[in-house]
Amino acid sequence: MKAIQGYHLIRPEDLQWRPSNLMKIPNADYLERTGSENLGARLWRLPPKSANTLHKHIRSEEFYFVLEGIGRMRVGDETLTVPKYGGVLVAPEHGVLATLRNGLSTSFAGLMWSLQLIVIGLIAHTCIESTVRYGAELGYDVTVVRDATADYSDEMMHAALDINMPNYASAIVTTKDVVESIFSLQVSNVMGGSPAR
Repeated sequence: MKAIQGYHLIRPEDLQWRPSNLMKIPNADYLERTGSENLGARLWRLPPKSANTLHKHIRSEEFYFVLEGIGRMRVGDETLTVPKYGGVLVAPEHGVLATLRNGLSTSFAGLMWSLQLIVIGLIAHTCIESTVRYGAELGYDVTVVRDATADYSDEMMHAALDINMPNYASAIVTTKDVVESIFSLQVSNVMGGSPAR
């Protein structure tokens, strides 16, 4: 990657605001016109109780900085509260999935919740992949059951389960893993405790 030459002044009126593809969150790419290959800078305007896309980056570190309001951000299994002018640096290749939530009322600021979605079925590289991506963008913790998913060929299964879906799914597991997890929840509920994580 080559560095830019000289400098680029970016004025607010130079920004091109547009909604994100699926979640329709207004955002602007500060460096779009600079041609920079080494740095990215995007500004998002998240309305109260909205979220951006659940995602991770393969090579890039990502820095979130809250300009207004209070951000709620999920990184892996943790949910963080980020105050105004606070920031979070997220590492690549760390199994990191992040979503930023903005404007939660004070009464909800201390709550953490997780919506679970377990996905099985046909066709891995189309139907299952789009379901996983959409579920993640809606804020679900999406688990894909590898041996309960099928496709037309091994190559298509590999592309979907090993290359594409790890960018969106919280976990890709086996049927045995799911059954053991559900069983441990049932045992924990019978014993009166909370499940170990």
